[in-house]
Amino acid sequence: MDNFGRGKWTLKSRRLATEGSSLAPSGIRSNQDLDPIPPQQMTWNGLDFANYWVSDLVNITSWSVGTAPLLVGLSTVDTVTILFLSGICNAVPTILNGYVGSDYHIPFPIAIRSSFGYYFGYFPVFSRAILSAVWLGVNCYYGLFAMTEAIAAIWPSYRNIPNHLPTSAGITTQQMISFFLFSCLHIPFMMIPVGRLKKLFLWKTILIVPVSIAMTVWICVAAADVQGIFNQPARVTGAAHRWLFVATFSSTTNSWLTSAINMSDFSRFSKRTRGQWAQLPTIPILKTIYSVLGLAVVGAGRVLYDEDLSSPVAMLPYWHTTGGGRFLAFCCACLWLLAQISCDLSANSVPFGHDAMAILPRWLNVRRGSILCLCLGTWAMVPWLIVNSASKFLTFMSAYGVFLCPICSIMIVDYFLVRKRKLNLLDLYHPHGCYRYFAGVNWRALVTEIAFIAINLPGMINTITPSIPIPVALLRIYQMNWFITTVGSFFVYWGLCLVFPPTESLSTAILTSGEIAIDVVTGLQEVEMGGDSKA
Repeated sequence: MDNFGRGKWTLKSRRLATEGSSLAPSGIRSNQDLDPIPPQQMTWNGLDFANYWVSDLVNITSWSVGTAPLLVGLSTVDTVTILFLSGICNAVPTILNGYVGSDYHIPFPIAIRSSFGYYFGYFPVFSRAILSAVWLGVNCYYGLFAMTEAIAAIWPSYRNIPNHLPTSAGITTQQMISFFLFSCLHIPFMMIPVGRLKKLFLWKTILIVPVSIAMTVWICVAAADVQGIFNQPARVTGAAHRWLFVATFSSTTNSWLTSAINMSDFSRFSKRTRGQWAQLPTIPILKTIYSVLGLAVVGAGRVLYDEDLSSPVAMLPYWHTTGGGRFLAFCCACLWLLAQISCDLSANSVPFGHDAMAILPRWLNVRRGSILCLCLGTWAMVPWLIVNSASKFLTFMSAYGVFLCPICSIMIVDYFLVRKRKLNLLDLYHPHGCYRYFAGVNWRALVTEIAFIAINLPGMINTITPSIPIPVALLRIYQMNWFITTVGSFFVYWGLCLVFPPTESLSTAILTSGEIAIDVVTGLQEVEMGGDSKA
């Protein structure tokens, strides 16, 4: 419960009101948001998960990701192939890592402790939190263009605000104003409880999907050159083409890796585990459809305007020639603003809120964590310097996959192959429980993580700073980082667990299935509620 606006402001007064946890021992900082959710909140079904992915994938940023392979030199066919295959490679780990949430109804910061250890689990939590903040900033950067179009549709002179920033800033004064306004627009949506966000996701599905299709149809009809639109050739050939394809596939797949890691933050709300499987067709189909729409707009833009329109809002300035066109531009821009905000909630601010709450439960809950994510992502991360070109955007996406791919694989191996989907739920909340390992660190996860960061580090440094020479073999390893890091860390961690099994946390006497564990938790919560009512 927040204390904002109550009495005199002091640092101590900003602490959250004390909330008991039904699982964490006395004296351990936790709160009820980190506990398994009660049965009445388990309401998500397959349609809700599908709508979640519409929220995640149907937005300006995803559109730009879908067109990036074409803009860096690959063909139309290459781009569609990459988006479809990456969709499958995103869907499978997302579903698998969501199982711990649907089985035990716990968030990611708690679930990760079984594989990384009680204290080392803060490393993936912190890593994922930083990337959530970065991605929120990136989404706000792309959203500023929709904000500009919405304002300019009413006041055309808004486009002519003089620039007072240097070229090195990477952003203009007018863009900075739009960026600030759009970031502020997030705040009221961040007040919505997580369990109720599914209504927002549903409305976004109803509104933005037909609008995005209609916008694409309009520009394709205007271009009237189907051959020119859908037959964009690759600009590179031979070995250069093959390695560009591999590197772009890795970058594109890495771009949605955070959701594959933190899916338990949302799958914990599911009625049944099988509801998650709606994601298997939804993710690759949506990624493929929106890559085709994005490619169509790029191709039509080249035919009509001799310009690469890398996002749907890039066509809106061409509608401002009439009053009716400006009205349509305003409506479409507002819907794309909703699309960006919805994505920021589902993929960034809510996951960050869970992470921040786990790190500082005395000061932060999901709502406060979301606001902190907004502040860090929009201003501390300087997102316009990250994504002001397609090549830089792909470099950024590839780089953070080096850190997240091992986390994703370790979680899957640990839950399914090592623990057979059985956890000691109470010990996940206890710093001296069976998931303490050695000083709170599962050394098997530590060794795996360090090993695969190390082999990719030279290639990552060279890609960011080409003036630093490295052997070609190390560069190739980095270009294939999704393949090598995901598959390699899977087998390395599994091998370490086979040779050095974590016996202290595998005793059948202390393990319970998800259903039994939740029955126990529900009983504890009912006892606490009964005690509160008597007090």
